[in-house]
Amino acid sequence: DGGNEGNVKQMIYPSHLKFEQSRRMPFLAMQDRLSNFLSHGQTVLIACGYSFADEHLNGIIADKLSANSNAICFGLLYDNLEKYSKAEELARKLPNLTLLAKDNCVVGTQKHPWEIGDSETEYASNDKSQSGKVICKIGDFDLFAKFLVSQIPVNSPLEEDQAQ
Repeated sequence: DGGNEGNVKQMIYPSHLKFEQSRRMPFLAMQDRLSNFLSHGQTVLIACGYSFADEHLNGIIADKLSANSNAICFGLLYDNLEKYSKAEELARKLPNLTLLAKDNCVVGTQKHPWEIGDSETEYASNDKSQSGKVICKIGDFDLFAKFLVSQIPVNSPLEEDQAQ
């Protein structure tokens, strides 16, 4: 059973009971931790793989970002912004919720298309399949992970550990 004692279900699958199930342990404790995290100080939340379709989580995020102007959330979205209407609705109201979608971003409550800048990377590139429009791929979890790894210095302790 992979170490799960008593085969306790650790995921909530989409169903009409989803909200009710999310109000139980351990999910309630995780929601409290998210709430506390966003409540104090200069905090940064990076959400990659979250569609902003869960109203109970959106409520926590919106309430805490509204109450703490020093907190910020970056939503790294996999697809075009039009597929995340709830996320865009929140970001249009909350200046500290920034969305980075494939075709557009919402920064400071304003929606903007991607444009070619001074430096292109594999994370934001000119994609000929979309009529030459610039797209942002940072919401692709695989590319986001590669981006994070690329930020690790060459002589990092991680590389030294792997060499031994």
